[in-house]
Amino acid sequence: MNNKLRKKSKYRKLGFILLTTFALQLTVQSALAHLMVAQHGTLNIIENDAFLVLSLPVSGFANLDDNKDGLVSMIEFNHHRTSITQHVNQHVKMHDQQGNIELQSIILSPVVDHHDASQSLSQITVVGKFALRNTAEKHTFEASIFGKEPAEQSLEITAKRKALGAKHTFELTPKAPSAQLFK
Repeated sequence: MNNKLRKKSKYRKLGFILLTTFALQLTVQSALAHLMVAQHGTLNIIENDAFLVLSLPVSGFANLDDNKDGLVSMIEFNHHRTSITQHVNQHVKMHDQQGNIELQSIILSPVVDHHDASQSLSQITVVGKFALRNTAEKHTFEASIFGKEPAEQSLEITAKRKALGAKHTFELTPKAPSAQLFK
């Protein structure tokens, strides 16, 4: 009898842990969706890592609207999550003297347009990190994902290097999609 109670208790604990983990994941995803103002980003350099949070327009990603209704739904976003991640990897980069530094550990969080009754997506918040090879080198940040609307034709990025107390804010556009950090 005691064994049965222990097994039940063990499964209840496991169920509770799984449920809690799932709930936390949903909460984190929802929180990420509202971390960044549209068309803005932050790049925080701490030791050998550069942590990125960036809000990109959904219209900057091709072929997401499967049903051709002019809107991107959560279902369409989830269906294309892999291709969105690949597109971000191709178009959001850092460079140093040795070449490209790829964005790692990418988390995508869709942002629902709360002013639109259709609940379509307007932005995608991208979170990730760049592993810097040498913090003493000059670094360039590049992001070449822009939307179709005039307001989606620029990205304002604020880079910070806490150890040096340095801050650099710059704007990227389709004609100038990269900038050297801390000139």
